[in-house]
Amino acid sequence: MNKEEIVLDYINVCNLINYGDSVSRSVYRKYGTFKTSLIEKIYGTWTNFVNEVSNNLITSRGDKTIEHVTSNNKIVLTSVYDGYDINEDCLDTLINYCDINNAELYVLWVKSNNNKTLSKEVYDKLQPYLITELVCFKQANILIKDLNISLSCKNPLSNLERLQNNYETIIVPSPKQYMKVLPYDSKNDLVAKTAWSTGTISKINYKNTISGTIDKLNHTFGAILLEYNNEYLPRYVARNLIYKDDYIYDLNSQYSKNSYRQSISVSSVVLGDLHFPEHSTFSLKKSINLINQCNAESVILHDWCSFNSINHHEAYKYLTKVQYNAPTLEEELTESGNLLKDALIEKCPNSLFYLIHSNHDDFIKKWLDNGEFIKDKYNAVLGCKMFINYTEHNCPFLDYVKHDRLITLTEDDNLVINGVSLSNHGHSGIAGSRGNVKSYNKTYTRSIIGHTHSPQIYENTYVVGTNSKLNLNYTSKLSNWAMANAIVHKNGTIQLVLF
Repeated sequence: MNKEEIVLDYINVCNLINYGDSVSRSVYRKYGTFKTSLIEKIYGTWTNFVNEVSNNLITSRGDKTIEHVTSNNKIVLTSVYDGYDINEDCLDTLINYCDINNAELYVLWVKSNNNKTLSKEVYDKLQPYLITELVCFKQANILIKDLNISLSCKNPLSNLERLQNNYETIIVPSPKQYMKVLPYDSKNDLVAKTAWSTGTISKINYKNTISGTIDKLNHTFGAILLEYNNEYLPRYVARNLIYKDDYIYDLNSQYSKNSYRQSISVSSVVLGDLHFPEHSTFSLKKSINLINQCNAESVILHDWCSFNSINHHEAYKYLTKVQYNAPTLEEELTESGNLLKDALIEKCPNSLFYLIHSNHDDFIKKWLDNGEFIKDKYNAVLGCKMFINYTEHNCPFLDYVKHDRLITLTEDDNLVINGVSLSNHGHSGIAGSRGNVKSYNKTYTRSIIGHTHSPQIYENTYVVGTNSKLNLNYTSKLSNWAMANAIVHKNGTIQLVLF
């Protein structure tokens, strides 16, 4: 038995009979576990004991509801857990970030499963920021709330699809930073629906087990930024902030607890799948602005061309080809190559570009392997040339993408920048299986892939979205696509940037 056990027992009695913050000595005698004479011997008097317990009640999340309403254009959201110390440098860096950007900081306060409380010192520092729910006056269809998700929950976004019909954005507290796109109706919903978990400022003491070790590896000091944007549609757009090695990087700026640097360069910008010539002009413009704003040293490109002219999925869909006026391969390569060089690379003069081997590139190989090019009178001559290029191990479309600042990578090449693997598109999985975010998460310490068009953060694997149009001839009405790129910062942290 110790003082903490007595205090917790007293708090349980208060909660049990709904007396609020205190009960009398006679009531505790009836419901409590310990003798009041023992308590008075330890604390001197019953009043001294009640006063100490009151401090613990203040600094315990308990069943409190702390709801705030905001109309600020920038909101920063992180989490804190009862019973644990906090990373004060991370907190101070977030405070500095908010001061510089006129943002509001909110800390979602979460009950711990160890029945402990925040220390009085920590509580006093956090008290101005503590909430359990936030209401955004400018946009009603956002859910920001503590939903009692366990800090040991492996995926804090599980089952949130059941809530998404009522919300465009859902943000929940967690020591892990996850993100995914929730299903939405691409024909009727104006924007994609997303779910995020915050990261934390708490220093969690994880158990020395396999489960605890995994939780420790995925623990993320950081927050989610909501920034009000009316360029495309008046709404809040989210992106993640990660604290590492004394800094938080956001776009082209660096923040510490007492410093701020602007207009710095980033190591790499990874673009969502391009799919020229089916690209979104809006998304391409935003991507170019991001590359130049961040002075990106390198830019990673996925699925640069759709290759619809030889798409094996539509090889015998003659009605579809007529309806969508399918071009020849020569026309598609020429248009897409010119867009790649003139509309993208030339607009970003300070960056080196890498073209990642992607699944749409393999459309050519399948087309040649099947001998389809021989029967294709519009593409037969070019097909013969590509056949020879393949036999000589040359890139079959190199003439259309050749540029001084463009490097084409084969599927066997490896590209790692600041500890992040960037050379996998995401279509190839383990032992010949289809790729998915979990297989890459098992294989690489940190990586960024594309392919699915559905941006995601899953532990240490990030998936970029797409820079194509969201409604194409082969897409379904029900979707999880979204326009998104990723940034690799100088300290190796990754930031997902949605439009």
